[in-house]
Amino acid sequence: MLGWRRKGLQLLMIVIAGAMIGLSVDPMILRVAPDLIDDVPLWIKIGGTAILGLWVLQALLTALFGKSVASTAVGTIIAQFVTALGRMAVFPFRWLGRLLDFIGTPRP
Repeated sequence: MLGWRRKGLQLLMIVIAGAMIGLSVDPMILRVAPDLIDDVPLWIKIGGTAILGLWVLQALLTALFGKSVASTAVGTIIAQFVTALGRMAVFPFRWLGRLLDFIGTPRP
């Protein structure tokens, strides 16, 4: 139903290729990377890690289930993240409004 033989082989090749690239690039990056990585701000490191994670997740889901399922899943994750950011941005104002209601101060 899912084409596990072909998809499984594709997934195996992705894992092997990723491991080989990681092993070959790792010694080159380790000589230069400590200075570069220390200079990069934390928010860029976190964002880059998140983007790389979503990219790998999409590749795995594409290999297992197809491109449309992978696009939908990654799009849903990104939409939930944007919604959470919006809620976090509004949270202090909602908290202040509830505090004013609790105290009994009329709001405009």
